[in-house]
Amino acid sequence: MPDRFVTHALEGGADMAGWAAFDRGELALYTLLDLETAARFQSALVVVKRHNPTVFKPLQQMPTEAYLQDYNRLNGELLELVFTLQSALRSAGHHAVAVHPSETLDPVHRRGLVSHRALAQRAGLGVRGRNNLLVTVPFQSQVRIAAVLTDLRVPHLPEMVVPYPCMECNTCVKACPVGALGENPEDFRLDLCLAYMERIHQEHWPPQVCGVCMAVCPGIQSAKAQPS
Repeated sequence: MPDRFVTHALEGGADMAGWAAFDRGELALYTLLDLETAARFQSALVVVKRHNPTVFKPLQQMPTEAYLQDYNRLNGELLELVFTLQSALRSAGHHAVAVHPSETLDPVHRRGLVSHRALAQRAGLGVRGRNNLLVTVPFQSQVRIAAVLTDLRVPHLPEMVVPYPCMECNTCVKACPVGALGENPEDFRLDLCLAYMERIHQEHWPPQVCGVCMAVCPGIQSAKAQPS
């Protein structure tokens, strides 16, 4: 049964889709939900859509209107898709909650209801890169992510040996306009990133949009993960 919902997602416009499975209450590690509420969910159907690649060449220098429009387009398409998947899961008798791709519930730390990036990595769709974004094999970091939380029990993915995707690549670190990136994803300086986006906002851009580190990412620099 789980596979048919992945097929539904792909037929509905997702470029990638997969299941992230959780033990009881484990979802609380990836969400703002309390432990009791998180325990109601046993999996997440994660969907990924790629940006239009034509918006990224000019974006390598600074944010552009074309990227902003594509960002909003993908958010709208993902939101429609996860609500469709939510309805399909509920029709099959499951509890399901669609998660907005960009809603911010904790503005200080820029956190939404769930970490879409963490769920996508859990689903085997990519790996967290030096730019603190999901790095995928087919689409580099040039993607948006959404998810549907549900009580449908799905198999856990086998444990994988996942090499750090960036290896010796420092392209995004060098390209960041304010030096917000470092050697490891944990070195990401949210304060510098937000200050830069706020400055962009004062120049008539939405404060949540930059995208330069996404635009320059060349993709995973190592072999595909292998079973341990």
